[in-house]
Amino acid sequence: MDDASLRTLFKAKRVLVVDPSVYTQRAMSEFLEPLGIGCNTVASVAVGLARMVQHPQAYHLLFIDQALPEMAAGEITRTLRAFTNLAKLPIVLLASQITATLPTYIQKAGFAGHLVKPISSSALLNMLTSLLRADTLPLPKTTADKDPPEFHFKGKILLVEDYLPNQKMARYMLEEMGCDVDVAASGEEALEQLQAHRYDVVLMDCQMPEMDGFQATAEIRKHDYGQGIIIIAMTANALQGDREKCLQAGMNDYIGKPVRFEDLGRLLSKYLTG
Repeated sequence: MDDASLRTLFKAKRVLVVDPSVYTQRAMSEFLEPLGIGCNTVASVAVGLARMVQHPQAYHLLFIDQALPEMAAGEITRTLRAFTNLAKLPIVLLASQITATLPTYIQKAGFAGHLVKPISSSALLNMLTSLLRADTLPLPKTTADKDPPEFHFKGKILLVEDYLPNQKMARYMLEEMGCDVDVAASGEEALEQLQAHRYDVVLMDCQMPEMDGFQATAEIRKHDYGQGIIIIAMTANALQGDREKCLQAGMNDYIGKPVRFEDLGRLLSKYLTG
């Protein structure tokens, strides 16, 4: 296939590369962009996950390094698959070496394929022509070229969230911002954590079984440890009425779900110092 045909095939396609290696980021960009493929690169798992969830229609293909320090590549894949609009996104593993267990790992983790570093141009091209077929993938509805702003805070956060994928997403965003994070999977567990530790901010999911975020907040405010602590609601229905309900329940602020990296950073900047 000649260059003109390749550019036609790859027209308006976009990929995200999550890899801490500057060399790999540069090599991927230098190969992909002349083909007409938009290539965004990030070194951080938190930023990569945030981009995928915030812009689920912006990318046609995701490349993930096998040796990311913050989170295993297979765990990232499982986390993304939990979001309906990312369930069918092709994800390619960038492996450092071939091992006997690699094929089984790729199959179980749900990768569309793998490339072994150093990545050869022919192997990458074959992978692209296989996964970026014009007749099987829609054009992106949005773009995500702009890097998220940087935030850095000093503070201890209690994240109260029962849904594991949302829990992981929020935790990695917070840790990327420099926060010290503890997690509670229920309102009852949050009460126990607050009695044992001091926190600067509580991020409280509103929709939890048994004791929801509103009930947990009301209980927290009854105790000395709950006086003065910042409680921020996380709600899937961030409407004006929900804001009033959150404030009436004793919460200080609220943020809509899915939580966006930029929105979370700007909100925390009101309550935490850098």
